[in-house]
Amino acid sequence: MIIHRNTFLFGLIGLVVATAILPIVTYWVYTRTLRQSTPATPPSRVVANAVPRPASLPTQADVPPPPRPIESLVKDLTSVDWPTVWTAELALEARGKEAIPALVELLESDELVKLQDTADLIYPGAAQYYGHGWLLDYDIDWLSVRAGWVLEKITFAGFGFRERAIREKQLLEATKQGRVDVPLDAVIGALKEPKARARNRSEAATRAKKWWAQSSQTWNRFDGLVDALRSDNPMRQAYAIEWLRYGRTLCKGLDRDSYERIVRPEVSRLAKSDDELVRQQAELLLENSPRSGWRIYCQDCGHDLTGASGGRCPRCGAAFAHTENVVRANSGG
Repeated sequence: MIIHRNTFLFGLIGLVVATAILPIVTYWVYTRTLRQSTPATPPSRVVANAVPRPASLPTQADVPPPPRPIESLVKDLTSVDWPTVWTAELALEARGKEAIPALVELLESDELVKLQDTADLIYPGAAQYYGHGWLLDYDIDWLSVRAGWVLEKITFAGFGFRERAIREKQLLEATKQGRVDVPLDAVIGALKEPKARARNRSEAATRAKKWWAQSSQTWNRFDGLVDALRSDNPMRQAYAIEWLRYGRTLCKGLDRDSYERIVRPEVSRLAKSDDELVRQQAELLLENSPRSGWRIYCQDCGHDLTGASGGRCPRCGAAFAHTENVVRANSGG
């Protein structure tokens, strides 16, 4: 086949021109498409109706779980496992007034559920005294007493659920004398007769149920705290001050202002109490509270939220806003 020289020349020129122009045309098409797909709003402005990218949408892990139902916590409170019971008590105390109706209902129980895995817990149902441990003067092997224990911690009331058998001085003296790793009754003595103890449980439950029937519409925890401080019951006074020092649950109405105006004067008065424990607790609170600052607590589990971030409680995952939580004194550290 013969190709004319001019035809070959024109073809060669066309190839060179096409090779040079193709990148230019491709770039022009790309930049035009990019301009059409880019919003006119500068990057520094926020578009109100902008659709977030998939990466910014919340995932299941970002959504905090709802608070556990009260019924579920009460079920845990009736467990045989002491760590489970203790955790349930803390959660129920943190729920405050919301938990009281279910606890009042549990007062009807006359069931004995012997605790297991109590370690060195010192309570009337313990078998051994190891010379150390947490003192709990409630026979919480009885479910009604467990309910009364939590009720008295929430309300600062004294319905009569305490056994009045565990005395710190008595235990300290036994430890000094080397009486450790011995049966608990060898240190505290025999408990009351079963019939007398059953009668005490029944009378305490009756008082608690009567109180709730009369006070359910008007009671709040702050008033209960102040009432305990102003009462003539040293046990109530001591527990109220102890809670002010170490407690980790909320008390709506207690803030820096109400503490200084209402609570602190009562504590100052109790620092002159004839009861040694009340006096010591009050003196320690007055001495240490200015250094402690104030804390923010989770409304679901009572966890200290000071320094927490991300809008979720690191213990239970409940959502929180610092401005929505009540701050209160805590001089326990």
